[in-house]
Amino acid sequence: MFYLDGDADLDTPQEGWGVLDSCGVAHLLGDGDPQLAALRPDGPLLDAGSLVLFGFHPAQLSAGQWRRYASRDLYGVPVTDITAGTAGRRATQALARLRDKDVLVCHLDVDVIDYARFPLADCPRYHGGLSLSDTFDALQAAAGHPGLACLTLTEVNPDHDPTGELTSQLVSRWSAAVAAGIQC
Repeated sequence: MFYLDGDADLDTPQEGWGVLDSCGVAHLLGDGDPQLAALRPDGPLLDAGSLVLFGFHPAQLSAGQWRRYASRDLYGVPVTDITAGTAGRRATQALARLRDKDVLVCHLDVDVIDYARFPLADCPRYHGGLSLSDTFDALQAAAGHPGLACLTLTEVNPDHDPTGELTSQLVSRWSAAVAAGIQC
């Protein structure tokens, strides 16, 4: 899974916000709600070696999330390590860790995009994020993975876009990046 998100979503219901959305990765790794962890009887839905966290902001991780990140030996590229104009290259490097995977799920949460420049995310982040170009360069790299099986686009809040202009731009650029990646 290539997890392109402003958050690492490593909270658990007992720690942090406890909101299901902020617990998504923890649940997949088997650290969240025991009923969700038991969806796959032979172990968690996702092993740590099959996950790349990309674009999260380190300030978003609580102490508990950092503990889970370290104890699971997770791999991530925080937004603070991505120089403007390099996200496509950095994503390609990160995706090399998943080269041997037969299937790739690419998750894109709009809160990875700098809210000050593109205010469409449901939960705004005010400490920066990726530019639109960098976001879609990273998405294009993921779409080029030969095992691409699923794409998700989350956290779009239409109330932040009364004219629909931002949503239209998001969908157009998302589609173009996926198409360009698949053609590679």
